Amino acid sequence: HLQKLYKSEDNALSMKLLGDLAFNGNNSQASIKFYNKFLTVENATPLAAEVYKSLGEVLFKLARFEEAEECFLQCIRNCKTQESVKAYYYLGQIYTVSDPTKSKQCFEICASEGFVESLSLLGFLEMNYFGDMVKSCEWFKLGKELGDLKCYIGYFDLQWELKDYRECMFTYKSIQDMAKTSENATKALQTFEESRQSKIKSVLDLNKEYTPVSATGDRWSV
Repeated sequence: HLQKLYKSEDNALSMKLLGDLAFNGNNSQASIKFYNKFLTVENATPLAAEVYKSLGEVLFKLARFEEAEECFLQCIRNCKTQESVKAYYYLGQIYTVSDPTKSKQCFEICASEGFVESLSLLGFLEMNYFGDMVKSCEWFKLGKELGDLKCYIGYFDLQWELKDYRECMFTYKSIQDMAKTSENATKALQTFEESRQSKIKSVLDLNKEYTPVSATGDRWSV
């Protein structure tokens, strides 16, 4: 089948399929080659939007952000919003430093389409760039309800900034509980503990200090 595809490189669909094969095989240069060949033949259709999105992802991973941005914008121009969510997601990341407002708009579109990965990024943007702790909290809480680990971590950071160390403690314990049954959560917990070691120690010490003692002398479990 692959040989047949190579023999029919002049066919637009064949070029897309060859690009997809290279994309799935992490062969960046080959995927760029075939996707660009496809786009010289067809560049203003829903199928072209798929190619622009995939090509944009390849270029994004190669840190060729200006080219990636143009691909994602072309993807958006050629298909419906619900079919271009990942394009908005990548654009949001590209704009994070250069244009936080535009980045926020992109992530909000993703969130409106149910793209969970955008929630933590919205939370961090509101907290770190716009200083809106209320909105930040709303995004992190929504992500937590959907089981997004990054939102748990973001919520911990937010409560630290708000000096609500009790809530930090509950959040840390929740991540620990999730790690008991999830390999992904275990890895996230390890990274979380390594990157926030001093904060976690402070939270544990402060909660020991302020946790009431029962009649038997045992501290209440948190």
